[in-house]
Amino acid sequence: MIDLSKVYKAGKMPAVDRLCLGIPRGECFGLLGVNGAGKTSTFRMLTGDTSITYGEAFLNHHSVTTEMERVHLLMGYCPQFDAISDLLTGREHLELYARLRGVSEESVAKVAQWGVTKLGLTQYSEREAGGYSGGNKRKLSTAISLIGAPPVIFLDEPTTGMDPKAKRFLWNCIVSVTKEGRAVVLTSHSMEECEALCTRMAIMVNGRFQCLGSVQHLKNRFGDGYTIVLRLMDNISEPASCPISSFMQSSFPSIELKERHQSVLQFQLPSHACCLARVFEVLANNHEELGIIDFSVSQTTLDQVFVNFAKEQTDDDVLTDVIISNSTVQTKLTTLVNRVNPPTILPLPPITPPQPSESPQQPAKSSGSKPKEEIKKAQIWQEGKANGEKSSSMAMTQIPQKEEKAQRTSRRASGGSDSSSGGVQGETRQSSKRKAESSSQNPSALFIVDGNTQDSVL
Repeated sequence: MIDLSKVYKAGKMPAVDRLCLGIPRGECFGLLGVNGAGKTSTFRMLTGDTSITYGEAFLNHHSVTTEMERVHLLMGYCPQFDAISDLLTGREHLELYARLRGVSEESVAKVAQWGVTKLGLTQYSEREAGGYSGGNKRKLSTAISLIGAPPVIFLDEPTTGMDPKAKRFLWNCIVSVTKEGRAVVLTSHSMEECEALCTRMAIMVNGRFQCLGSVQHLKNRFGDGYTIVLRLMDNISEPASCPISSFMQSSFPSIELKERHQSVLQFQLPSHACCLARVFEVLANNHEELGIIDFSVSQTTLDQVFVNFAKEQTDDDVLTDVIISNSTVQTKLTTLVNRVNPPTILPLPPITPPQPSESPQQPAKSSGSKPKEEIKKAQIWQEGKANGEKSSSMAMTQIPQKEEKAQRTSRRASGGSDSSSGGVQGETRQSSKRKAESSSQNPSALFIVDGNTQDSVL
């Protein structure tokens, strides 16, 4: 497998995230992980049940993406859910799949009998598979995957629902298959099963391998050290009269008392604190003086290692990181928003009202110019109404003409006005000039309408 990845929905976390792995012949490889870690999705991509989003996988130098027909001839598959027919007997299932495998007709009965005997289904071989128990169905599915002697066998939780006796029997079958030189890849939630069968294993969390190696390697690398259990005499079970805690603390400074139940003490010692021989030497030389009846030293179990990794599994499937050329890019909406520059519209320059003159006669004169201003505004409104039926493009080209007409009209109307009306007309001409300059620099300013009558017409 080379960067094998699977994404079911865009924007979500990948179910399988860039797995790289090689499995030689004669190896039993264990794939561990909690529900939803990506184990079944990996099997479905390798067996052709679902497409590969990214990456490549090869089986005996044949590509899974381009040579699936050749790959199917070289693999056996026991799915997580039994793919059997309720109306066929166990023997008929094996005969059917033997023919599908290309076994010659004279050898079909012999191969079916081998599968029945191999998995211990002799007394159930002539019964319909719909009446099988859960364990016998798993046995039949495993026997189907072994038909044809494929070099690679995928077993997805093969011992689910089996009793301890049937489980041990299946373990022996898997061991015999690996001794024949065939590779077995299995998934399981049983740490005991993986310790008994697997030569190597990996723990998957959120679609990725968090650790890879042998069982002992994982215990040494990711374990919590050694667990020391001491059983004391009953007469020194009181904490005040028990010198063992202080003795253990002085002999092993990094040791920690985890539990105490009457005369039983449990200590936890990191593996890097001292060697295992030192622990046995200290306890064996002083057990009589300390009143220790017996003691045991054990390494961290595989269950504890698995639980430590399983805590990292998350149920949130929202994609927060995008991997591009082995570099992480954060996908934040705020950064996307900041990259977009909204269009800015420059406001029009403010129009200042005419300032009253200091001369006392100006208020009297300005009152007489109001009818003339109203006549001027009416003329401008009529011109705007006549030109309002034209297209928008014509309106854009005729804007300066309207301003010129308004200026000429204001000049004719201001012929007999006094100094106050002249001041108002001057302000109007200056405002029109500023609006024309602003519109030439920023065309969007033409579409801003304020309280002025001439701006409303524009």
